[in-house]
Amino acid sequence: MKKSIIDFIHWDGEIGVLAYRHPKVNISKYAKLQVNEAQEAVVVVNGTRSQKFGPGQYDMDSPNYPILRAFYGIPFGGENPFTVQVWFVNKLTPKDIDWGIGDFPIYDQTFQAQIPIEAHGKYGITVSDAERLILKLALGYPANADGAIQVTADHFTEQLRGELTAKTKSLITKVFAANKYGINEISAHLEDISNILSPDLNAFFDEFGCSLSKFYVTTIGVDTSTEAGRIAQEAINQQTAQKISGHTWQQGKLFETAQQAVNNSQGGGILGAVMMAGMFGGIGGGGNGGIMTPSYSQPTPAPVGGAQPAGPSQAQPVIREVYCAQCSRKYTTDNRFCPHCGKQYNPCPKCGADNDLSATRCVTCGTQLAPNVGNVCPNCHSAVAPGAAFCPNCGRPLSEQKCPRCGANTKGATFCPSCGLKVK
Repeated sequence: MKKSIIDFIHWDGEIGVLAYRHPKVNISKYAKLQVNEAQEAVVVVNGTRSQKFGPGQYDMDSPNYPILRAFYGIPFGGENPFTVQVWFVNKLTPKDIDWGIGDFPIYDQTFQAQIPIEAHGKYGITVSDAERLILKLALGYPANADGAIQVTADHFTEQLRGELTAKTKSLITKVFAANKYGINEISAHLEDISNILSPDLNAFFDEFGCSLSKFYVTTIGVDTSTEAGRIAQEAINQQTAQKISGHTWQQGKLFETAQQAVNNSQGGGILGAVMMAGMFGGIGGGGNGGIMTPSYSQPTPAPVGGAQPAGPSQAQPVIREVYCAQCSRKYTTDNRFCPHCGKQYNPCPKCGADNDLSATRCVTCGTQLAPNVGNVCPNCHSAVAPGAAFCPNCGRPLSEQKCPRCGANTKGATFCPSCGLKVK
């Protein structure tokens, strides 16, 4: 019997290595193939034809394997070697493979703006089809100095990074849009997002002969590595500070202006104190000349129909601009609710500024607010106590009903007595 060129083909395995190609490609018919537990061997000929071998020991000259029988049938005397690749695939699960994507915009429903975000997480994979993994992914890898090829979990991730990144970005963007998630609340939904993404990503890995054993989204946040992300994060931090301290956006800006004026004043000391007092004199509610007291100079709209302006006993509503105490965006007082975030307008009876519904004093002028505010006079927009029959400011009956078309009194009527519009 003639000696074989290779007597024993095997691989002891290594944690983190998905696939290993034996360094020798000249296989004798007398060689033996050893496949360990949790492994699968794939014999590939010409890069296209292949056959799998499960755990066990195999004689390479056995007539039971068609791919080997066909090539040993080549008339070289039965002993000459032929070129064939033997791959070993690790069926164990690589643990905690990191993934991360960044600098992709999502539309934030809370801020109504595009915000660049980044996402990170971990996943694990198992090899479900060794032949597919080798033929679609591993054959193109370069060999080491000894002729062997190792495909690690990191190599696998790097080769699929482009497709995996595009797929993950698309899925996360769809989740944000479908569920109307905001960046400030996303941490509470990471498990839900992981469960939503897993089936689609599992189908993606299945194309390469693998399946997800686990998939987690660990963090989603603003990508502050970009200029747009830094601006967005600064705005979010500013809004959070406003909610905690109870000041509005315009108050914060005025304070910054005042502080800068004090810092730049050459007199410093007493002069700075005088400037601060002059700019913020009205904030405590005792003065009326402070810059922190809003100045509402909008004209009183003329009554419907060209009539003369009503006297003091028939006060007409004054349309003013205020800043929402919840989202800090501007709107006019003819809205009972903020058109941007839906918060109910809670006006100060003195300066008209909007306040939080639980506030006991006006955040702008310090005026004491009535308890349980929230009911607003439709005529002058003053706060009224629940159940009140008349507005304490203008005296208007609060039970009066008006036609939405012409403004006539329609209390108890099905049709407006003035213009005929159906009101009930």
